[in-house]
Formats: sequence, structure tokens, C-alpha cells
Amino acid sequence: MNVALPTNSVPIARVLLLFSSSELGGAERSLTRMACQSSALEYHLATLDGEGPWCDWVRELQRHPVVFGYRKGAKAHGQLNLRAFIALRAYIRREQINVIYVCGIRAAFILRWMKPLMPGVCLVQGVRWNPASDSRLDHWFRFLERWSNLLVDGYITNSQIAADTLAQRCRIPTRRIHVIYNGLAEIPADDSETSARPLEVLTVANLSPRKDHLNYLNAITLVLATIPQARFIFVGRDDMSGEVQHAIEQKGLAHAVRCVGFQMDVSSYLKRARLFVLPSPSGEGCPTALLESFAWGCPVVAYAADGIPELVNDNVDGFVVPPRDVTAMAEKIITMLNDGSLAVKFGQAGKKKVADKFTLGACAKFHEIAIKRIVHGIDSDFQMRNVDTKTVGGFGLEWAAFDQSGLIEIEKKQIFNDYFSIFPWGNLPSNAVGADIGCGSGRWASIVAPRVGFLHLIDASEQALEVARKNLGNIANCTFGHASVAELPFEDGSLDFAYSLGVLHHVPDTAAAIASIAVKMKRGAPLLLYLYYAFDNRSWWYRAVWKLSDLTRKIVSTMPFGAKSILCEIIAALVYWPMARCAKQLAAMGKMPMGWPLAYYRDKSFYVMRTDALDRFGTRLEQRFSKGQIECMLREAGMIDVRFSDREPYWCAVGVKK
Repeated sequence: MNVALPTNSVPIARVLLLFSSSELGGAERSLTRMACQSSALEYHLATLDGEGPWCDWVRELQRHPVVFGYRKGAKAHGQLNLRAFIALRAYIRREQINVIYVCGIRAAFILRWMKPLMPGVCLVQGVRWNPASDSRLDHWFRFLERWSNLLVDGYITNSQIAADTLAQRCRIPTRRIHVIYNGLAEIPADDSETSARPLEVLTVANLSPRKDHLNYLNAITLVLATIPQARFIFVGRDDMSGEVQHAIEQKGLAHAVRCVGFQMDVSSYLKRARLFVLPSPSGEGCPTALLESFAWGCPVVAYAADGIPELVNDNVDGFVVPPRDVTAMAEKIITMLNDGSLAVKFGQAGKKKVADKFTLGACAKFHEIAIKRIVHGIDSDFQMRNVDTKTVGGFGLEWAAFDQSGLIEIEKKQIFNDYFSIFPWGNLPSNAVGADIGCGSGRWASIVAPRVGFLHLIDASEQALEVARKNLGNIANCTFGHASVAELPFEDGSLDFAYSLGVLHHVPDTAAAIASIAVKMKRGAPLLLYLYYAFDNRSWWYRAVWKLSDLTRKIVSTMPFGAKSILCEIIAALVYWPMARCAKQLAAMGKMPMGWPLAYYRDKSFYVMRTDALDRFGTRLEQRFSKGQIECMLREAGMIDVRFSDREPYWCAVGVKK
């Protein structure tokens, strides 16, 4: 996705993307590619190290690396020195940098104490692993962050589990943590089936104790006992001074295991691999090498540790096994090598997943949104387009108060069917990718996600997203994005479906919001909307009653949340419940008048009434539309075959992208 600005646009921020090393690992690759993709932010690419492979690679990308440090030897990478930080400070002043996005624990710790020397500069720390282990490094990291995180303006992780660790064990407020998965620029056009490839098992990871290659050799021994013709390739820098190679010789595996060292381009290895194995038992976030293997149609076997289950769907595009269970890993490798059709199936699923979910454009767009919020204040919605800030804030508080834990499952499904009765489920492709725009608590996403391939949950309220993450934490095929409807972080023409229920009548420009969604959809993709109706199918007295109730809303919605919620509880008890129960009794007797107010709630629980009373009377911005107006907005956005549901709530409409 190219996020283009007009040629005369001023960038939101000048960002110094700063690495502590100039080696070329997963973090350096993924973030550098993201920076090159972005046009809304002005990125400067820099290292505190001396010249290294990363610098050469950046030049191949036609970009200029800024090198602040120096190396005392060919292998002395990542060693920080005073001269580098002096040069860094001078560069920041000269180039008017206003954001430092740093990757590296030591560098981030030093820079936070340098902030008084860099007035007006925001410090963003990238956390590229889950610091939850019992290692000395992770203990030290958590201690430092717990007591000095106020000196950091924002954190960006590449896995949800890492964000949870920062929030729960480092006491960092979740509003200052942004989860942004890595992304790939393109999917290789290689058509060779996985089953036709040689029995090569690839691992792309630097040879370091954290990656646990030594323990992986025990799994390889078990595999070779069953499949002696299997071959294993280790790609990565040797940080263990030949210890892995020595172990290979000692175990008699030299005929089957080959270490090829650091490779600038690993595509030739990925193209040949039947299987990709990641042996790390902990410390992983969102490994780029794993996504690249999916992109080449190569299935994955890995440990179910840290961020890996967020990327690998067990028994769908790979296998995940308990950490350090060598026997289980060997069994899954054997299964994949012996079953060519399974390898093909998993490889195709992984390739589609990366194409739909882990794009470089989405990664760049989410970085733009996150850094914009950090620069202009974490609690600010500066330049978030087509939102009413107070309305968004109110919904965040509403979903925190009513997280839908009190909604019984059978009732949730009943209401879901009311909304989705006209949705063309049968027309969706297999493993469809869609979006819930204005997801709120995620109550509808919990039913939609199991029916589709991937579901992106988008909301302008970070507080609402926190509730949705909690409610959908056990559903692997969901991602969460903080964005307005005008800034959706998807490729144009990429969604197989989308829905927005009870949201777009709360934005300033509903027609523009519908158009913003439609442009992200593929041809033939359905869009389901629920918009408040203008009582165009009701009598004059019904509309008069509504006008009186709307005066109440305009007063109540301006109150502080505490007072507002109490009044809405009273409205639910004294208005919703009596009217709904009367409707139920009248319906049972067959005597309910046409257009009885609040008749929709006659079979609903009091919890639903309380939620909807707060939704209805506690919201500052509310718009209503006739059936004709909704159809016109959908058609102007490029939708055809517009249909409306003939049952409450009104109006539910679906259109298809032409």
C-alpha cells in the first residue's frame, strides 16, 4: 500500500530510525523496508555502530545510511561509544529531527537520559521480542522499564504478547503501547509446489544461544532416523564462535546439516525449502524470516512461544509445539516431509495469510498513525480525520463499562442474526479477509472471525480496542488497528468484505466514511451497514416522540460520564424496561399496536437495554438517514445491488462493490 501525500505536503514528523548495530537481522530488514515504503513520514536511517552489512544493504535500496559510530574490528559490532552519541546529538539539531525511533536496549536506555539535551524530540522505543523470560537480560529490561518508562514517549512492539508484558510486568500504560506487525512488500511469483521441492528444511536465524540451535540438533537426529535423506540448512551470522558447527560434527550430522553463514539475500534458499523451522523456545516477536517463508509458500514448524502463535495457525499453515519439546518438533517435521499434499495445503494458506494480513503498506500506515499520536500527544486525536473526538472518547468509556461480558451467548447470536440476516455469506471466498469498522467491544467480531480467514478490527478509540483485545484474545485470526474510518490501513481493493454496525451515524461525514471503506474493497465484495433510520417508515406521532427524546439526549450527552451513565441507567429502568415488557405482553395477546416504541426490546435482557440506553442518550453526535439517503450514499461510493433488511433494527443495508 502506498500512502501518498501531495508533493508539496510537509511530513508529519522527521523520524530518525536508529539501530544500535549495523548487522543485518530481522529487525533491521523489516523496519528499514517499512521506512522506505512510507511517504507520510520523513525517515532518516541511522546506526550507532560503524560500517556493516546493514549499511551496504541500505545503499542497495538507494538510501543513505547515517553512521554515527565506528568498529574496532570486523566482528566488534554493536559496541556503543561516546563519540557516536555526540555525533547523534549534533545530527538531530542540524536535521531538525523530532522523533527518535530506537531499536536496542542499551541505546534506548542511554537516550532516555539524554532527553534534556534534545528538547522537543520524542523518544519511541521499538521492542522486537517478548521480554517475559527468566533470563538476566529480560529481568534487567523489565526493571529498567518499570522505573524509567516515563522518560519514553511511546513504545512500538511487533506482537501483542510483548505489549501485554510491557503493560502487565513493566507497568506501562497501554495507551502508550502500539502493536504493529511486520510486513512484506511483495509476494514472490514462484509457482513451484512445495511437494516438488527437495527435502530441505530451512532455518534462517543467527547462530546464538537464544535461537537454541544446539537443542534443535537433537530434533534433527530424530528426524534423520526416520527420513535419512532429509537435509537441513542453517542461514545466519555465527555469534557462537563455531560451537554449533562443532556440535554438528560431534553428533555425526555433517552429512545432513549445513551452516552457510550470513546471506544478504535468502530467497534462493526459501525457494528450495520444503519446510521452515524456527527453533527459538522464547524471545520471539514477529520474525520476518517466518513471514518470508510463508510468502514463498513454505509451511512452518515452530515452538508455541511468545509471538509465534500470533503468526502461525496450528494445523492450518504450520505446526506449533510446546517449547523445548524436541520429540514433538521432530514428529511434526517428519509429518510435513512425508505428506507432500499437506505441505502444499499449509504453504498456500501461509502465502495467502501474508498477502492479506502482513503487508508492508499496512505496517507503514500503522507506524504513521502511531508516531503521529506520539508526536502530538498520546491522548490527542490530532489530524485523525472524520471523527468527533468527544464522541470517540465517550464510546471508549462506554465499552469499558459495558464490555459485553454480561451479554448471554444466545442473545448475542439473536441480535447478530438481526444485523446479518441479509449478509451474503455464501458469496465470500474461502479464507476471506474482511474488516470490522468501529469494532467497539468486538462482540460481533467474535462471531464473524470463526467464519472467515482473517478479520481486521478497527476503532478510533484505543480504550475500545483494549476491550476488544481482551474479549477476542483467544481468537488467532484477528488483528487490531487504531485508526479512523478515513485512515484505514489497508491496500485499496484488498478486502473481501466489510461491515460497520451502528458506527457511521456517529461520524461527521457519513457519506465520506462509506466511500473510505468502499475504496478498500475488492470488486464483488459485500459491505454491510447499520445506520440509524430517520423514522421514514413511522407515523408522525412516533417522530414527535423521538424529537422529545432527542432533546433529552442533547442534554444528557454533555454531562460527565459518571452522571450520564447514572441517568441512562434510570432511563433504561423507567422507560426501556416498562415499554419493552408491555410490548411483550401485548404481542403475546396479539394486540400490540403498529409502531409501539421500543418494541424491539420486548425479548431482550435488561443488560442490552442498559447498553443501548447509554449508546442512545450518551452520545454527542448522532445522525439519522432515510432508506433513500442510505442507498444513495452506497451507490455514490461504488456499491451496487443494494438491499435492505425488512426487520428491525432499521436500517440494515448491504451493497456489493462494482
